[in-house]
Amino acid sequence: MTHFDAPLPKDKGARDTVTSPAITSLAARSHYCAPDSYRIQLVYMIPAGAPDASAAMVPLIRQHFIQSNDMVSNRAAQYSGDLSLRVACDSAGQPAVRVLRSSHNNSDIGAIDQEVARQGQRITGQDNVVYWGDGGCGGGVAYGSGDTRPGVENAVNNAPGIAVVYGRCPFTYMLHEQGHSMGAVLPNAPNTSGAGHCNDDADVMCYKDGGPNSGNYRSNVCPSPNGNLDYYWDCNVNDYFHPNPPAGSFLARNWNLASCSNRMVYRPNCG
Repeated sequence: MTHFDAPLPKDKGARDTVTSPAITSLAARSHYCAPDSYRIQLVYMIPAGAPDASAAMVPLIRQHFIQSNDMVSNRAAQYSGDLSLRVACDSAGQPAVRVLRSSHNNSDIGAIDQEVARQGQRITGQDNVVYWGDGGCGGGVAYGSGDTRPGVENAVNNAPGIAVVYGRCPFTYMLHEQGHSMGAVLPNAPNTSGAGHCNDDADVMCYKDGGPNSGNYRSNVCPSPNGNLDYYWDCNVNDYFHPNPPAGSFLARNWNLASCSNRMVYRPNCG
């Protein structure tokens, strides 16, 4: 499954860097430096012939990941979950950003995935989050999965993941695309659009995407107090993320990004 999220205010409202309570200091656990390949690998890829903007892009990508982790971790903490994202780190314990120069200028996700593979980074279990170039925000794209199985056998755990952000977008574009790599939003989710997203309004993974169920989109489900449509991470914790879902609920029975089965998250109490 692929999709493309161009920043269209007409359809999506304001998706910017307005601070949400979900990323302010709550009980966020810092990112987890994963020693194995079950992790997120951040990549800045320079198109062939383009200037190297790594001096600006590497700290930006690292900052975006830290913001993404804070949003996810704080959301878990609101529901008694101790959780953070697993990431490849440098020797200082900071999220590592690999700088790769592409052999081509083809921005198609398939071509980028092949370039990642050519440079030895298409690894089983590793989710590559690639920033392509350093221009203005051009949206993002990701490969996802419709696998609903709740256990570690879910396909997203072992597939080499790829998510791409084009240029300098807000951090929630990284989180959105990584959300797809981790398996959101399932086609049978309670508020699915039917095209990989959800129909709640101020939610990182939701917007009116034109899917078969997007006519059910509502702008008053989880309204944002400041108009920002990336205000929540699973606004009602019922479509793709809940660290302690109620017994018998959708996320207790289906793939749940906050579950112990998701190898992209670290939960110290899972064993």
